[in-house]
Amino acid sequence: MRNIWDIYQFINWRANKEQNGRVFTPDQFNNACKFADYELLKYKYGLPEQYRPGYPVPAQAWEITQEITDALIHLKVYMGGRTDAQLKVDQYGFADIPANYFHYSSLAWIDISHENCGEDDEESRTPVEVIRDGDWDLRLSNVLKKPTYEYPVCRFQSNYIEFRPRKLGFVDFTYLRKPNAAVLGYTINPVTTNIEYDPATSTQPDWPEQMYNEWANLLYSWLAININNQINIQDAQNRKTQGF
Repeated sequence: MRNIWDIYQFINWRANKEQNGRVFTPDQFNNACKFADYELLKYKYGLPEQYRPGYPVPAQAWEITQEITDALIHLKVYMGGRTDAQLKVDQYGFADIPANYFHYSSLAWIDISHENCGEDDEESRTPVEVIRDGDWDLRLSNVLKKPTYEYPVCRFQSNYIEFRPRKLGFVDFTYLRKPNAAVLGYTINPVTTNIEYDPATSTQPDWPEQMYNEWANLLYSWLAININNQINIQDAQNRKTQGF
């Protein structure tokens, strides 16, 4: 299994370390890792820069293909599933956004009817519509479109979600979480002054192993730009457009 040390060595090797001597230091590499996750996540989730008038669909987007779903599924959190409790909505219709939240996927209010003393519980799932601020007051004041338990709505604020009707109690919330930054742990050999890998203080990339090449190529492209090597820059771009 590959690890962050393999990736670090691979990037420096691709940059022709032995010939030009300009490479990522471990500290520079660790700093770049903090940003690489969000760059790759943004690309996989959907770049807004790729939207076109009349066709707001980027080249890659969440759940547009199974490959993209597989690439991001480890970041998917299902509050209401097997391991995470539902999102609590207080009596005023407010619910705190989880600290590791990154992108919305879905919201649903669950109504369970009990029959035969609870032996045949039937689940009714009602999607919660996410609406824009500009439509919020219009919906709440419109007699025909006013939110109900059959047609609940919500809007996102800076650190919480506001729901109507207020007393939904709990909702299922599916979202993509923030990746955990990778860290290359290392020591300096006092005799050789060489960098030596320390697995005990390292954190592996928060991506499935099949994504390591893509993640590494992103870091490699940044290094190529930093050392202003046109050959490396073109190599990184070719791998990005033609496949990693």
